[in-house]
Amino acid sequence: MLKPQDVLVALALAAGGPLRFEALAKLTGQAISQTHASVKRLEKSRLVNADRSVNRPNLAEFLIHGVRYLLPPVSLGVLTGMPTAGAAPALQSMSFPMPDAAPWVWPADDGDVRGIGLEPICASAPVAAKNHEGLYRLLALVDALRVGAARDRQLAAAALRKDLGLDG
Repeated sequence: MLKPQDVLVALALAAGGPLRFEALAKLTGQAISQTHASVKRLEKSRLVNADRSVNRPNLAEFLIHGVRYLLPPVSLGVLTGMPTAGAAPALQSMSFPMPDAAPWVWPADDGDVRGIGLEPICASAPVAAKNHEGLYRLLALVDALRVGAARDRQLAAAALRKDLGLDG
């Protein structure tokens, strides 16, 4: 059974993160043993191949149709943090509708955006996002799939497919 940190590892690999366990663990903020176990679960789930390359069609299908059920959004109330979903810097050029409410943010001590707190897919996701721009974009797209209305999810799904090299 997949765990939240497995999704982070899959996204890190999809974003062009390192293939060596030590470097991948450092990027994702996990122990090497946790990272190794994540890769093994991802292989078993057919989201990652034995050479640690990402099975992009399978990953896209899982993220678009399943991640919001595996990792349902948990709102943390109003707080200052790091923007995610449609408010993330990498997604601001997309045509996500401006929410009437505050934007979604991950809790972060050094955050500078006030918004609705969203529990990240795993505790180390915000730190990993700060370390890798491509990973931050994929994490924000996954959050848009988790919290967005139907139109937001459609935009996020199309962008995710494109980022994974499946469309366009």
